[in-house]
Amino acid sequence: MKRVHLSLAKQSGGISLLMTAVLMMGISLIGMSVLYYMRFSQWPMQASFNRWGQSLGVIQQEVKKGAGLVSNSADSSTLGEGLRKCKIKGKVVYSNVDCLDSNDTTRSLTLQDSRGFSLPPPSEKNAALTANSGPTIQEKMMDRAIDKATK
Repeated sequence: MKRVHLSLAKQSGGISLLMTAVLMMGISLIGMSVLYYMRFSQWPMQASFNRWGQSLGVIQQEVKKGAGLVSNSADSSTLGEGLRKCKIKGKVVYSNVDCLDSNDTTRSLTLQDSRGFSLPPPSEKNAALTANSGPTIQEKMMDRAIDKATK
């Protein structure tokens, strides 16, 4: 019996499967980016790049301050500099762009850093009342429950 060897013919002039996958991924990426731009009116990574650029600017300023290259008094800008409050069409607007000097309701604002919500320190009067008062209602109820359970 004669043996037959099957051999695959070499592909000639065609595109490989790997190149097809890479090409389709590129086309899909471009298509999804265009759809994202049409929906949100900005490119997908544009907002991220802008935030990173602002962060790098702030970090650069802090490094210069730390190294003593820039004096603290020379840079008096804050994050809230230029913020204005005004009324436009009967609505209060906080903006640095929409509130113009020509609007007579425009007021300049300065933002202050805060720690958020915090409890006020207890007054001496309240501290003295709680220290001098006897057991609270909860403590009395717990004592009664213990007494009933031990009888």
